[in-house]
Amino acid sequence: MRIRPLPAIFTASALALLTACASGGSPPPTGAEGEALFAAFSTTWALNLDESDTFQQALEEAQGATAPGAAAGGRGGGRGGRRGGAGGGFTDATREGLRSNMLGVQELGGMASSRLALAVSATSIQVRPDGGIGLDLVPHEPMTRTIGDLQLSITARWDGREFSVERQVQEGATLTETYRVSDSGDRLYVERVIRTRGGPIIRQTQVFDRAG
Repeated sequence: MRIRPLPAIFTASALALLTACASGGSPPPTGAEGEALFAAFSTTWALNLDESDTFQQALEEAQGATAPGAAAGGRGGGRGGRRGGAGGGFTDATREGLRSNMLGVQELGGMASSRLALAVSATSIQVRPDGGIGLDLVPHEPMTRTIGDLQLSITARWDGREFSVERQVQEGATLTETYRVSDSGDRLYVERVIRTRGGPIIRQTQVFDRAG
């Protein structure tokens, strides 16, 4: 049987969209809508401290929520000091178990940045945090990176009008950052979720203002 070449419609962008569908998530918009979305993401962003959680706040809330007999406080009204307190405590055995299950948690938590630059398209996602390690990613194509003693597998994914970057520590925790820009285009929301091996799930919200 004669194998016909792919038609011209299957550009690199089109093939990337097919890959997105095959590996979870959904492709970003195409045409003028897609170009407008990529332009909205692709600038420099500055962290709004008053509207954002700190990693320490998120960690304490997660630990309080999973401590035996704990009654975790709810999220308060208003950010900045927006989280309620977390009750309860850990036994020594529980703390030791958490330490063994939370390999890479502090390192992943510390990857948050107060300023970052993004440059995105259907086929490329670049994340440049101030003072951090930049990433040049092809959506849905894993890459490996060694940071100190940790080996990470890193994957970016488009899911409609938002994208995520997942960092998996070998035999350790996983950080998923989901990026979404506001309808007005002046704010970037980053939802950070760290999943540990049998320990707490740490959820941190960061809000960035357009700075570029």
